[in-house]
Amino acid sequence: MNHKKAGLIYILMFSLMLSVFAFIHQASANVDSVTYKGTLNGKRMHVYKFTTVESGTLNIEDIGTDPTIGISLQDINNPENRYASGDMLPAGTYEFTVYTNEDITSKYNLTLSGVVFSGNPDTSLPSLSITSPSSYDFRLSKGYTTLSGKGSTDGIATVGINDKSYNLPKGEFTQYMSFHYGRNLVEFVSSNENGNTIMDPYIVTVPGVQRLNGLSHGEVASSISNLMTKIFRENPDTVIIARSDAYGDTLGSVPLAVKEKAPILYTTKSSLDPSTKNEIQRLGATKVIILGGTGSISYDVESELKATGITTIERISGANNYAVATNIASRVLDDNTDTAIITPIENFADTLSASSIAGYSQTPILTTSSSNLSTEVKTFLEKNTQINHFIIVGGSISSSVEAQLKSFGTVERVSGSNRFEVANNMAEKYFVDPSVSVVADGTNYQQALAGSVLAARNGGPLMLVTPTSTPNETLAYYEKYTLGLDAIYFPGDTSSISDSTIQTLNNYIH
Repeated sequence: MNHKKAGLIYILMFSLMLSVFAFIHQASANVDSVTYKGTLNGKRMHVYKFTTVESGTLNIEDIGTDPTIGISLQDINNPENRYASGDMLPAGTYEFTVYTNEDITSKYNLTLSGVVFSGNPDTSLPSLSITSPSSYDFRLSKGYTTLSGKGSTDGIATVGINDKSYNLPKGEFTQYMSFHYGRNLVEFVSSNENGNTIMDPYIVTVPGVQRLNGLSHGEVASSISNLMTKIFRENPDTVIIARSDAYGDTLGSVPLAVKEKAPILYTTKSSLDPSTKNEIQRLGATKVIILGGTGSISYDVESELKATGITTIERISGANNYAVATNIASRVLDDNTDTAIITPIENFADTLSASSIAGYSQTPILTTSSSNLSTEVKTFLEKNTQINHFIIVGGSISSSVEAQLKSFGTVERVSGSNRFEVANNMAEKYFVDPSVSVVADGTNYQQALAGSVLAARNGGPLMLVTPTSTPNETLAYYEKYTLGLDAIYFPGDTSSISDSTIQTLNNYIH
């Protein structure tokens, strides 16, 4: 019996000693500093994963890093939580990213300390070599829309091509890649077993033209939305709903759409357009912003929207079209907004000429009567006194309105002999990037308005044509910038823009 007790005590003591040894070993395995060093070529990024077991004041020491190097540290579970040297870093799991935006070789040597790391963080990276594309900014020859991605890796790898992702095998790989016209993001990613990652982002430009087809305004707007999903690699949670047969409430909407990263989709007053319904369901959107009151878009449409899965419906309405525009503007401006674009309610083409620029620069659009500054605009400007500069678009707005605006600040006017020249002059004056643009029917607003969101998010202009001809003013713009053109998008079928117009402008792309 005594021998059994002694044996039991011995076993318990041995187990306790093992536990203490394991605890001491674990504690001794933790470190209070880690050094990451390496070389970046071009736009490559290195991402290191580590876990801390105790909080502390983070110290990031540069012990030999080129000035072209940038760093970022974020919580892996809450990426919006970012930290810098000197911050209190809570216990948790983090990603430390080292990057450069310069297409040159850059070296880094960085030590993180001031916190207790779990174990000894891995400082190694997988291998990743890309041979095709052959440069970080790669342009295909005109007429080609595909490329074979080639390289090798010893890690767990994928390649993202716009909104699609494909697994890559270890060793040498070849991946067929198909692109849309314009700029395409190709991102090769390889990780080791501990989560350390190499990311190689490439831009592949495919020069050419693309018609965004549809048999109705709703179908065309949905085609534009679908393309934006591919270009910007996102399914927006929010969409904007506008009337397809009345433009008054829609004119100021492009800056809001860009801010919300939302497409503009169409409906009639009393029933939801089937194409819009399908696009909302494809996106998986849960929020809608309706432009106009129930007199413009009925409660019946709201009910149909809820049936598609929409859980949040907002309306931006007002007593009249001017009020709707100022209420949209209130959603766009911030404390730094000092400029507003002024357009005539009677002439939607002038607003179209400004829409892409307004969206890109986040400048609110205010509509007014051509003959007298609307009361709603006056009230808006009296409330938002930081706005002290005004851009009048077109020649329709009278000198009387211009004089009234001068009581609020400085005024400039961009006009032209017709709507096509106004669009050209706006693009020239505000130095938008001509490489990716949208060309739309300037005699109707629907395709041009929805297409302005695409143009604005690409930083490019919206240019105007007629359904059957290409005005000289538009031709002059593309002739001037022919060496800098990548892609032109044309919303609408042949009843909006002829095949001849598309072919004519395609000839300017090389």
